[in-house]
Amino acid sequence: MFALCSPWHYICLMASVEIYIPKDRNYKSGKSPIYLQFIVSRRKFKKQICFIEPDFLDRNKASVKAKHPESVRINRLIHKKLSEAKAYLLDCEFNEEPVSPRDFFRYYTGGASIIDHLEARESSLKDQGSISRANTFKYIRQKIVSSGLSPQLSGINETWVESFNLYLIRSNIGPGTRGLYLSGLNALFKRLINQGYVKSNPLLDFKIPKGHGTKEKYSLEEFNIIRSLELTGKVHFARQMFVFATMARGMRAFDALTLKSSNIEAGRLKYTSQKSKKEFNIEMNPMMTACLEGLPDNGEYVFPFVKMKSSMMKTNKEKYLRHVGAKNNSVNQTYLAKVEKLSGISKHLTFHVARNTFSNIWLQSGSDLRVLQELLGHSDLKATMAYANEIKQGEALDKAAKSMF
Repeated sequence: MFALCSPWHYICLMASVEIYIPKDRNYKSGKSPIYLQFIVSRRKFKKQICFIEPDFLDRNKASVKAKHPESVRINRLIHKKLSEAKAYLLDCEFNEEPVSPRDFFRYYTGGASIIDHLEARESSLKDQGSISRANTFKYIRQKIVSSGLSPQLSGINETWVESFNLYLIRSNIGPGTRGLYLSGLNALFKRLINQGYVKSNPLLDFKIPKGHGTKEKYSLEEFNIIRSLELTGKVHFARQMFVFATMARGMRAFDALTLKSSNIEAGRLKYTSQKSKKEFNIEMNPMMTACLEGLPDNGEYVFPFVKMKSSMMKTNKEKYLRHVGAKNNSVNQTYLAKVEKLSGISKHLTFHVARNTFSNIWLQSGSDLRVLQELLGHSDLKATMAYANEIKQGEALDKAAKSMF
């Protein structure tokens, strides 16, 4: 038992600590938390270590099953924390030192947790109305938790950053998004240094990844070559989806993959962009209609790639998004890569090229930039100007290079 010393403080006489995994809990993320539980005077206090998918949990052994790709590292982290906590309680008991749950978990986390600071930054940005920036810190926090890496500030160094970056790569996070997450961490550590929480920035010498410097795009002639290729099977379906998305004002990959038959009615395409939340109402021209001919039946979806029902978004959003992301990778890395090779055009072909191609053809026709802003669904003209500037800059560089020979 613990002898009461002062409010919230106890003398460690019969303390206990254990790994605690909740049973039969449904979390929005689809993952179950693993806690370190501190038990004192029949009171229980817990601190989250990480999140893991329920299928990978061995509740009897309070560990992660070997089939999880990161099981060795996560189990090492879990049992390291447990051993450290037990050693701390033994020291407190031996020396009859008072300890509170707060003191206990402060020791467990090795000081402040990066998770706490990410949550604080997210909350601050939300209060300022910067929802998009706030979401960046929310996603960083979620990725750190799911990675199983220790969240304690004292343990975050260059090796930790490398491990986190490697985890993002294994999770199929592209260089642009990885760069965004790591830049967010970099900015946070600069704030923490100014506030006196840490002395150094572990990302100071880390090379933060960047997306492609220029936006690949096709001319109208090149686009027509893609359209006219004789293809079969899933390569054909991926090409049709690419062509459809280009003519649908540069529809994004997620929206095209999850497009439903109910979105097309009375000769019009109506949908809400998952990214921008903008509503689109587009007239179906004959070429768009032709893209949908001969597609195999895929239930509620127009294109035959996504197999998981959209109702999964309500019950297990993360699993659904992973499924769509995997299908997006297949379309880009497998099917469109074959289209690129067969076209003979020496330009990288991915689904995002559909958006850039639509913008390129529009600008080459001399049409208005502000109309393009509305067509693409950009809330800020600066985003549209970025497309225009990269296209014009790329063309200028091409002309300059040709003039040399």
